[in-house]
Amino acid sequence: PPVISALAFSPDGKVLAVSGYHEVVLLGGAESNIVARLVGESPRIESLAFSPDGKKLAVAGSAPARFGEVQIWDASTTGVVLAPPKSFKVSLDSIYGISWSPDGARLAFAGADKVVRIISGGDGKEQVKFENHGDWVFATTWTTNGQRILTGSRDKAMKLIDASNGQFIDDINKLLEGVV
Repeated sequence: PPVISALAFSPDGKVLAVSGYHEVVLLGGAESNIVARLVGESPRIESLAFSPDGKKLAVAGSAPARFGEVQIWDASTTGVVLAPPKSFKVSLDSIYGISWSPDGARLAFAGADKVVRIISGGDGKEQVKFENHGDWVFATTWTTNGQRILTGSRDKAMKLIDASNGQFIDDINKLLEGVV
């Protein structure tokens, strides 16, 4: 059976997104019935995030050592934004830790290529590229004002980055163990 590598609740708590093989299953209602099956190209789903308004679902998927892909699904109608969803090939390897900016306009994610990226949630254009980690980067999260991003990596570093230009601000932790 496929491994569940990612889960995410919608902001209102009514829908649970569950990763699967080439798909994300949306469960809803008191009985957790299947609301939708969102099938995409990526065989591995590494990370899920609902937009702050709950209308979109961002999926970080990949075919390891082949491509990393961001899919954006219309979660308000549990259908697709486009058929297939808005899909952007963003890397030549796995991507992880997808997160929406507080205003829902941008997406941050990182990957096995040691790079942190910020793209537009509308057209997928790369806005920021940060290449200061020494190993795979597994997590990104935004500050509440959307001006900075915190990243976590297997290189045992948590880094604070300016989200407007990708400038390194500071290492947040002491190098003790990998951050996942």
